[in-house]
Amino acid sequence: MSHRTLVSFASLAAVAAAQTPLLDRAAAIRHYAAVEAELRAAVAPGDPAIASRRREVIDLLQEYRERADFGRRRSEDGERVPLFVDAAGRRCAVAWLLDHTGAADLTLDIAQQHNRAFVVELAGDERLTAWLAAHGLSPEEAARIQYPPNGLPVRESAPPPEPVRRPSSSEGDAAPRTPTVASTPGQAAETPPPASGPTMPGAGGGRARGLPLDALQPSPWITWWSWNRGAFELPFADEESAADANDREAARLRDAAHARLVAMARSTHATIRAAAVQALGRTGAPVAELTPHLTDASRDVSLAAMLALANAGGPPHVHALLSFLRQNDRGEDLAVAVAGMATVGEGPTQRLLADTVIRLLTDERANAGTAAALAASAWADERMRIAARDALRNGTSPAQRAAGAEALGVDADAADVAALTAAAHDGSVAVRRAAALALGRSKHRLALPALQTASEAEREPDTRAQQLFAIGDHGGAAAKDFLLAHFEEGSKQLRGSAALALGLFGRSHDEPVRTELAARIAAALAAERNQDQKGAYVLALGLLRDRGSRDFLIATLQSSASATRGAAASALGMLQDRAALAPLRRVLVDDACPWVRQQAARALGRLDNDAIDALVEAMRVDADAVTRRTAAFALGGLGAARAAEALLDLAAEDQAPAEARAGAALGLGRHFRRGEPKLPTLRFQHDPSGLPAIAAWAFLQEL
Repeated sequence: MSHRTLVSFASLAAVAAAQTPLLDRAAAIRHYAAVEAELRAAVAPGDPAIASRRREVIDLLQEYRERADFGRRRSEDGERVPLFVDAAGRRCAVAWLLDHTGAADLTLDIAQQHNRAFVVELAGDERLTAWLAAHGLSPEEAARIQYPPNGLPVRESAPPPEPVRRPSSSEGDAAPRTPTVASTPGQAAETPPPASGPTMPGAGGGRARGLPLDALQPSPWITWWSWNRGAFELPFADEESAADANDREAARLRDAAHARLVAMARSTHATIRAAAVQALGRTGAPVAELTPHLTDASRDVSLAAMLALANAGGPPHVHALLSFLRQNDRGEDLAVAVAGMATVGEGPTQRLLADTVIRLLTDERANAGTAAALAASAWADERMRIAARDALRNGTSPAQRAAGAEALGVDADAADVAALTAAAHDGSVAVRRAAALALGRSKHRLALPALQTASEAEREPDTRAQQLFAIGDHGGAAAKDFLLAHFEEGSKQLRGSAALALGLFGRSHDEPVRTELAARIAAALAAERNQDQKGAYVLALGLLRDRGSRDFLIATLQSSASATRGAAASALGMLQDRAALAPLRRVLVDDACPWVRQQAARALGRLDNDAIDALVEAMRVDADAVTRRTAAFALGGLGAARAAEALLDLAAEDQAPAEARAGAALGLGRHFRRGEPKLPTLRFQHDPSGLPAIAAWAFLQEL
């Protein structure tokens, strides 16, 4: 057979494939069955006539599912696009319901004017709104019913199974290095812990456990926690620190810290200079002490100076930074500078910076565009929102559309939710993830059904995990049962993500809900055999702040799996129960795994000033440099003068290791911070996977 013949056959096959409607019938059936169950379980309207019409609609939906003659779309672009009526006249579920309840004219009108619209986009249609009210359906339920016909490119599946019986009516360090898991403030890149395995030699005493730290890839839940943990571990503030702020001793310590940081910024060691410069920015140092470092021979120091100028936040600082950027318009420089700009509070200075961020939203350089999108999400600037909407709807590349989605979310209106709903079915994974997380942040009532349906249609596992996180973050009433179903009955691969999503959901609800969810998670944990999943379950108990789990978490510090021990330490930190002080101190001293010791150090930093002695010891004697830096970082979040004195003593020791002194510098910056950090809450529930390494590093700082 000739090469030409082979090409001809291949071409004919491609044409035939393009003309074959795409359909994942099994996924559609699962969706409609789930929605039908949700509708039957909901409380019926009080009006008997409306309740009767609602039952009729639900029965019709069952009939539609059992017929399985769903709409199809001739495309292989990967997008999931709703069609009210497809090219062969097949109706979508909502159109089918309209047709069979005497509203066929409305079906045709919508098909002619908005055939590719999601129901959320039709929320303003008075006739549709009237039909929903007459049939006892809410706009959220109507949005939930709709399902894009073809999903990601999948050939038509086998004929449907026998009809399902109708159910009864009865959820930083200062050096910009590429993170292993993710670089966190005050420490070098965290190395993923081993799940379990043979013994290994390790620092810290005790029996060594686990594989070499770089032998395994991080679990998805560890990656999520590394990026989002800052929102749950903000610096500790108490009455002692508030009182100290006004006395002479506090002023003396502040002056001493400033003088020490200025001296460290002149160190011959770049790691120390970079940490000191960033710390000076946190304390609001004068512009003259920061600008010389913009041209430091070390790239690390120059980037730290950009962050410092923006974080210091005064008009002179910002003008100096903008002047530097006009002469150094590299994408990496812009990404780091924009991360710093995101920390500037509302006022004239922020308005001055808004023009720069808006311009960069559509910048083709990945570093600049993604950083601008993340920064824009924190600012209530209408011009920025308009630019983000335009990028989402009209962006010519997935990167631009994803940037538009990233910048939206908080305070989203119905039009934003409609655009994000469509983006949640985009052909690009990056766009789908960004849109899902933005829908979760929006808290809009129509965002939750959009997220549920997008999750059911999604095939890419990491994106499904992000969607579950978004559903938990949204916190709407329907999220609980949806997440529990995924946690207890769904894919084993996603149960850890569902557990964390339930933890997020519980944080916005009262104690009885949190207690119930904690009991369900604890029961599943007892039966779970996958060590990798267990860590996520344990961390979820901490997110729920379930004090009844305290003794279990303390016992879990002795688990054979490093990831589970580290999760238990982090969870105890979120409980902020002083009964965990002694067990966490033992872990910090004795655990063989540096990553676990780092989690213990950060947890101790959440237990008030009683943890100072343990953190000082770790900062000075731990064999692992990252653990020493982490202990210094945690120490800087405590308010007592003793914490500051310990950091000053280490910072002044010229013979101490450079990494340890750099950690002390960052701890001093944290202790004497000019204002509360903004980046941890800004980056919360954003997707780091689309960020270039330098942008991820910049936004991971606690500034």
